[in-house]
Amino acid sequence: AEVTINNNYSQDFGNLEIVKTTNSSDNSNQATPGTTKFTITSDGGYSKTVTYSEFTNGKYKLEKIPTGNYTVVETNDEDAQIAGYTLAVTGDNNKAKAVAKDATANFDITNTYSKDFGRLKLTKATSPAGLTPANTVFTLTYPDGTTTKDVKYSEFAADGTYTFDNLPTGRYTVTESV
Repeated sequence: AEVTINNNYSQDFGNLEIVKTTNSSDNSNQATPGTTKFTITSDGGYSKTVTYSEFTNGKYKLEKIPTGNYTVVETNDEDAQIAGYTLAVTGDNNKAKAVAKDATANFDITNTYSKDFGRLKLTKATSPAGLTPANTVFTLTYPDGTTTKDVKYSEFAADGTYTFDNLPTGRYTVTESV
């Protein structure tokens, strides 16, 4: 007598969804650039890179992928940067999660863009020293071209300097009027 045993195995599949949220510290409604890259890998050798432009309403879903442990990494490179802002990526970025049979593993990733600030030091020099009238006005014009701040020379330090603090980064102009 002879007995034949056949074992039939099938691969288990599940789903993976990336949910992307974007915040900005100054409520300027900054959006994640469409060129931002996300690399999805598994302990089973799966690898795929997608861009944010492939997302729909902030979500990207992979269906019927082999079960296993997966990691999603948002590449924090020049593609994700916005000029004048510092980027912090938080949530499930670069964390392993299990994709189980007939289930969906959710990766919630948040980008927070914080406005960059700096300072501008204005120095007034005259020859001979001390000839600038106290009522001389220096007007600082912000990069947007519409916001201004006036400072009188009487507000300057004894060394002829005035420092504007906490300015959003950008190109400013200063004009002097008597």
